[in-house]
Amino acid sequence: MKVTPLIIPLAINFLLLGLCFFVCAYSGFFFHQEPLLPWIPAIALPLLLSLILYFCKGKQKKTYISQREILLTTGLSWLSAGIIGSLPYWILLHCKFSIGLFESISGLTTTGATVLVNLECLPKSLLLWRSISQWLGGLGFVVFFVTFLGTHGNFQKRLYLQESTSVEESVSLFHMRKNIAYSFFIYVGLTIFCALSLSQCNMSLFDALCHALTTVSTGGFSTHSAGIHHFNSLKIERILIIFMLLGSINFIFLIQIFTRQGPKLVKNSEFKTYIAIILIATLVCTRVLYPRVYPSLPEAVRHALFQVVSIGTTTGFHSVNFAAWPSITVLILLMLMFIGGCTGSTAGGFKVFRLIALCKILLAHLEKIFRSNIVRILKIDGVLWNERKQLDLLYFFALNLLVMLIAVVFLQLLIPSIDFLTNVSAVVASLSNIGPGLTSAIGPNATFVSFPPAAKVLMSALMLLGRLEIYAILVLLTPKFWKRFD
Repeated sequence: MKVTPLIIPLAINFLLLGLCFFVCAYSGFFFHQEPLLPWIPAIALPLLLSLILYFCKGKQKKTYISQREILLTTGLSWLSAGIIGSLPYWILLHCKFSIGLFESISGLTTTGATVLVNLECLPKSLLLWRSISQWLGGLGFVVFFVTFLGTHGNFQKRLYLQESTSVEESVSLFHMRKNIAYSFFIYVGLTIFCALSLSQCNMSLFDALCHALTTVSTGGFSTHSAGIHHFNSLKIERILIIFMLLGSINFIFLIQIFTRQGPKLVKNSEFKTYIAIILIATLVCTRVLYPRVYPSLPEAVRHALFQVVSIGTTTGFHSVNFAAWPSITVLILLMLMFIGGCTGSTAGGFKVFRLIALCKILLAHLEKIFRSNIVRILKIDGVLWNERKQLDLLYFFALNLLVMLIAVVFLQLLIPSIDFLTNVSAVVASLSNIGPGLTSAIGPNATFVSFPPAAKVLMSALMLLGRLEIYAILVLLTPKFWKRFD
């Protein structure tokens, strides 16, 4: 087996993590007078691994990269990043393996679930790493290293599609590198604008930077245990709503808006459906909350909109304890958790585009029941969906449900005392990369710290499955994948 396609991305991954550790360590040292020594092992190990892999890389270039190599590269890149990313937690907090792994993978997959308490007491350098880890994972490692790969162009495209969840027809091989560059600059630009906007709202520069990193990446980590409620600012919430929405929109679509004309905005069915879902969910939640929970209509709109956007974009910020809301709003938030944001964005979930396609496929098959001779051509935004693509989507949907069912059963076995809603919301929140659950046990005012180590590892696996959309991780656990690899 030729390992060059696999080694180069892993080497760049480790280099990137080592440099990020270096930035966090020295920012804590210079700005917050924190000791530098504990960070040295965390910095040295990934840089050493990167150096070793670089010198071990082969010189021969392959003209064909198999799908197995794509899956292996993607899966091992994220698994290794999750383990290396947990080094600062193990070294600085002297915590258990499961705690460091959970926090690291939660950050890199932009899930935002946490097992840490009293965040205000943690080292600032570690809080910065939590935010940077979400920023790295938001756009994806492939976007950071694909530009530097000198390998076959098709390998780059397939890597990008495997990780970014973009629709294949929207990614041209000829324009891919340019689109990735545009995506990166838009991502950086949104982060800078978000940080500057937040810094004008009585946020400290450190808090503004950390929250900007976790907002644009739709991650949801905060520097305070109380989350956004700590600031209790309508202006801050409005800014976060804008940037959470921008982070959850397809980046290829954003590029088209910024570099071309506005008509794309009208023709994009995913964007229109996504905004419609957010608005309808906000209206329903507002109607339920006013005056039952909030006597003031503006207050009801404020909290309903923020939480719907936060959950709908899979960010997971909280301005109030929404776990205490009426059951109908909890059900709406659970549905938003599963749907998630747009394809090709930093958001998680099943994705709105797939929901549109799934509904059209089901309606077409429903029509065939009473009109067996009719033939419908399925098109979405001018793209033809043949039978193979339709089956792929149905398989993916079925696999999602199967993984959820198995995870719910396993979690119930690991924690027999857990109630059903807590169990289901924990699984959906992890697989959809949301973060907080919908009950008081794991809701916005709680953490996953009470989960046993085995349950934390299970949640970590679900986060990786959700971020890489199941296949890239699940195939690594399939014996036939390894037997037939040559």
